[in-house]
Amino acid sequence: KMMPTTETTQDAVNHDWNSMADKWDTIVGPTQYRDCFVQKLLDSNILIRNASQLLVVDFGCGTGLLTERLRELVSTKTEFVMLDPAQEMVRVVQEKN
Repeated sequence: KMMPTTETTQDAVNHDWNSMADKWDTIVGPTQYRDCFVQKLLDSNILIRNASQLLVVDFGCGTGLLTERLRELVSTKTEFVMLDPAQEMVRVVQEKN
């Protein structure tokens, strides 16, 4: 039996994420995860809210829900880099900005 290649597997995963991109922000789970994650950052003091310069990298950013919330909490000098392999998720982020 032949195992799927990494590329084939990644293509299938991207297809699944791409198909959810337009409705992702309306699904309850992602917003609950975002809020829980942000609260854990705040509780643990990992998120440096008053830093004069900060770079935040959001790997697997999806439609940008986490980054949107973090932007509300940190200095305006904070830079954000958002990365996602699913092109449709990236498209949704770009349409928001």
